Amino acid sequence: MSKAPAYLWKNRFGVFYFRLIIPPETCYKHGLKREVKKSLRTTNRQQAIALARTLKVQLEETMAALEPR
Repeated sequence: MSKAPAYLWKNRFGVFYFRLIIPPETCYKHGLKREVKKSLRTTNRQQAIALARTLKVQLEETMAALEPR
């Protein structure tokens, strides 16, 4: 079995969560929270990995839009 991504966590009930730490400089500059945490509402590992990857891409696109070029 392959390892789950670092941003994928399972709670004590077996439900997967997406958790990602936002860099401190970005938090301070834009007034964001330090961590993004969202329930994936599934106990299926493969489905959770797919959902978490989608969320990570969306979050990275949002973060890139916040940063000046």
